[in-house]
Amino acid sequence: MKKIISVIVSCLLAASAGTAAFADDTVIFADVQDTPYETAASYLAEEGILNGFPDGSFRPGQSISRAEACTLVSKMMDAAETELAASAASAAGAFSDVTEDNWFAPYIGYCVAEGYVIGYTDGTVRPQQQISFHEFVTMICRAAGDTDSSLGGTWPSNYIESARDRGLLEGLSDFDEQTEGSDPLDRGNAAIIAYNYELSREAGEEPGGGEPEPEDNPLESFSGRALGIITETGTALNDDGDEVGCITFMMGENTYELLTSASAKDIVSKCSDTDALVCLQMRRGEVRDIIPITYGTANADGVRYILTPSVSGEDEETPAFVRVGQSNGGFVRYYGTGGEEGSFSLEEGNCVIYTCSSDGDSLKYERGTAGDICEGCYLIAYTVDEDSQGLANVVIVIDADDADEILAPADEADSSGPRNFL
Repeated sequence: MKKIISVIVSCLLAASAGTAAFADDTVIFADVQDTPYETAASYLAEEGILNGFPDGSFRPGQSISRAEACTLVSKMMDAAETELAASAASAAGAFSDVTEDNWFAPYIGYCVAEGYVIGYTDGTVRPQQQISFHEFVTMICRAAGDTDSSLGGTWPSNYIESARDRGLLEGLSDFDEQTEGSDPLDRGNAAIIAYNYELSREAGEEPGGGEPEPEDNPLESFSGRALGIITETGTALNDDGDEVGCITFMMGENTYELLTSASAKDIVSKCSDTDALVCLQMRRGEVRDIIPITYGTANADGVRYILTPSVSGEDEETPAFVRVGQSNGGFVRYYGTGGEEGSFSLEEGNCVIYTCSSDGDSLKYERGTAGDICEGCYLIAYTVDEDSQGLANVVIVIDADDADEILAPADEADSSGPRNFL
């Protein structure tokens, strides 16, 4: 996981294990709350990859069939409707136990055509048969680009080793690979494997396991969560001529022009330049939602992303800047809004710093350096890497000269001036 998170933080592509905490409309299944399956189940349900049941349960201990596995993989790979429609007939023609009107026919046909699954020598594909751990891992690795010839070795150890190298087997719960690999896989661990694969895709790893090709805009076809700062919003027309929201998004050293999906065009109206750090929920390059990072946002271990304290006596969700009393060699001592003293350290080589200044009737954000953190300035510190042990890897800084204007209480601020954080 450390490799994935390091890529995320350095690029500020936030595919953290705590993704469920970002969503306003998070899918919550009562039977997986506070279990190792919770984050994976919620994520896959939100993305429409693996759904729960009508009674609101996820049933993590229930086995998963070969047909269900094909459906899950097809959705993970964003199979087009035209591909699925054509695949139903091919599956029916290839296997004696599939008819074109079976609900699973398109998904089995697609996975067979892509080489993710094969049938049996008797001409069946056995859609209702429970899939084993070995079989499911093989499907996922084939979807990631592995083939029998590229891996060499013998099945299933060759695919298991590839899955382990990719980080797909991290976090499995109540499962012994050595003794249970041939047993039916349960929905909970299938969700964890699928979620780990989605994380690797969001972190920028190519299906073959190599590094991605350089591109001008890494968010152009990105699916996942991206952390950064919105500097401007508006409306535009997409390639289909639909009116959508337009977002200027600052991420690390670069700024990108992004479009929302047509159905989410109104989310730009929720934006404020006082939101500070935000999370964009994206699917194939389109912004689907904008979630400000608040004090309630936490990773899978319950560790909150904002290191510095909230406003004393105010709403816990309100972002608050604290005054720096000392900054030396990456160590920062600060004073909270109530005078309380605290400290944190910057994560060496893995910290992105932004500066915030007044720009007429709005706020201006720019990329900063550790030198901008000095005595008398104000800041908010974040830790978005669950392996950083409380070190700051994103910091927003306001110079002391701008603090009075930007951080003035609402009832003291000039209504014609910039909106304030307090």
